[in-house]
Amino acid sequence: MGKLVASNNNEIWQLSISSDYPDKYWIKYDSSSNIDYSMFEEGKRIDQIADIPEFSITGKFNEEKFCEFDYLISGNGPKIVSPKFSKLIMTNFSSDIQLIGAKLRVNGKELTGYHVINITNRISCMDPELSEYKPLLSYLPNGSIKITKLVISKNKLTTSNIFRLAEDDTIILVSSTFVQECDNAGIRGISFKEVTVN
Repeated sequence: MGKLVASNNNEIWQLSISSDYPDKYWIKYDSSSNIDYSMFEEGKRIDQIADIPEFSITGKFNEEKFCEFDYLISGNGPKIVSPKFSKLIMTNFSSDIQLIGAKLRVNGKELTGYHVINITNRISCMDPELSEYKPLLSYLPNGSIKITKLVISKNKLTTSNIFRLAEDDTIILVSSTFVQECDNAGIRGISFKEVTVN
């Protein structure tokens, strides 16, 4: 992640996977024996988890380079974060993110200190007049939407440093404070794009 200047309290950024995250580093979530992935997108704390979420990855790659990434992506499950990113979250953003211990096996070897991130805030703050969007499914005009241009209403924002957009739960938004802390810590695997705030 390159250096970003993010000091304005009114700035909002969209969190995404970084462009340098290799396809071969996508991890697998054991959905057959784990909690339903959709529960991690509800924007609220999960009080009881029967089993520790399990993830794995196998293949021919440099395991040390794999471990340099702090934000790991699974195609069928929640995101998990490295021990370094976990420590940053626990120190600065524990009121916004619930960390849930995870098991990660890399070519059969279990790595420790990784956590699932559960973002516990969900805010409806899209400006419907200035944003551009359409129904995700044409035959469900009042269902989920696909946002092609996002503008945030400043008066709907709270003090949360990271939250899911209620209008589209897949969109994660963060404050300038979150961006700066990640940048200072050299967190790898994520990128940020500034979102217009009106």
